[in-house]
Amino acid sequence: MPCARTHLLDLDAFNAPEGGFVAARDASALQRLQACLAEAFAARNARDMEARLNAVGVPAARVRRLGEFLGEARAAGTVSPVSYGAGGAAVDTPGLGFRWMDAEPLPGAPAPVLGDGNLALLRELGMADEAIARLCRSGVLGAPQS
Repeated sequence: MPCARTHLLDLDAFNAPEGGFVAARDASALQRLQACLAEAFAARNARDMEARLNAVGVPAARVRRLGEFLGEARAAGTVSPVSYGAGGAAVDTPGLGFRWMDAEPLPGAPAPVLGDGNLALLRELGMADEAIARLCRSGVLGAPQS
């Protein structure tokens, strides 16, 4: 059965006035819609279906392997190097996955290293410097970073 019957994609049947989705008006309409979608997805690859659905306003994204995702992010200009720790190696890190018009992405701050911020956090929690020093001497905390 070809799926040229566009009335099966009646958006009113799926969009609730208060937002979100509702079920098809009746079970047979839902079954016909599911059969049409299954037929359409079986006949095309995921990249093609993603493009077709997005072109008509249906948000869709296929599952990508990490390498494919990173390649697309690099091509879109949404990957930036982020240093991990003081003097750490830079790692290509994807951003949001999209760019807003011609805006340039903001540079990322280095990720904290293990224990970074311990002193500030413990002081904020009210711990005295001598108690923090005892934790460091006993090996509970690493050497103070900040």
